[in-house]
Amino acid sequence: MHWRKSAVAVAVIVAFCFPVAFAFAQTQERGGMHGQGQQGHQVEHQRTGSMTGEMKIDKASDLMNRTVKNPEGQDLGKIENLAIDPDNGRIAYAVLSFGGFLGMGNKLFAIPWQSLQLQGENKYVLNVEKSKLKNAPGFEKDNWPDMANPRFGTEVYGHYGETPYWEKQSRTGTREQRPTRICKASQIIGEEVKNASGQDLGKVENLAVDVTDGRVAYAVVSSGGFLDIGDKEFAVPWKALNVQRNNEITLDVSKEKLKDSPQFEKNEWSQMTSKQFLDKTYSYYNVQPYWESGTKGTEKP
Repeated sequence: MHWRKSAVAVAVIVAFCFPVAFAFAQTQERGGMHGQGQQGHQVEHQRTGSMTGEMKIDKASDLMNRTVKNPEGQDLGKIENLAIDPDNGRIAYAVLSFGGFLGMGNKLFAIPWQSLQLQGENKYVLNVEKSKLKNAPGFEKDNWPDMANPRFGTEVYGHYGETPYWEKQSRTGTREQRPTRICKASQIIGEEVKNASGQDLGKVENLAVDVTDGRVAYAVVSSGGFLDIGDKEFAVPWKALNVQRNNEITLDVSKEKLKDSPQFEKNEWSQMTSKQFLDKTYSYYNVQPYWESGTKGTEKP
């Protein structure tokens, strides 16, 4: 296993269903998810989606309130939602509202995740010309388009001068499949999780997003007392979950296996960004870490 130690600097040109490459610095920075409202693992200026030497995990629930600014420091709007490609575990789009900026009204706009630049700890910058932003394709809040439509992806990624992640080759020379459906993060959070026998295992309490690579690293599943072990939370690799087209979520483990899985007390998130904890979690569920394969996480043979 090779943990990348250098960051790649990149110039920035800058979910309900519709049809986790990272490495850790050997010196642990202050940060981690220490409870509600606190911040994830700290990284320096970098473009989201880049192949960097560190990783920053942020809660989806916190991301969905982050302010987005332009390079001049003006508020453009905020992230309203995350459009997730459930088959690849990718954040396909950040869904932004721009408010009254440039007279853009109350529409929503799908922005390729890699178009956002992460500066410092929680500052997101969209570096795009005002004319291009004003002509960006938008949609009404209650009328989302089919974001899995190939034409939609081509139009949006092309508008922002980005190459879709499904057209990029991984280090192994493979490509991820084009998304066939898109889910809203806001509607995955709160969904019940069952096993193949239909037994209740808990619910999705949150999603842990690797913002440096634009992926869902894992789902945070709360037992809710179903397992008679109190109000514990479990980190479940995204690829261990089966998000069905009707938005039902299954985890193919018994209650006993989940009870013995890596767990932590509710709101104690500090260990969730440690290499040891994530290695243990992915190994327990027999899922290959995406940061090792250079592409989407897949089950080990």
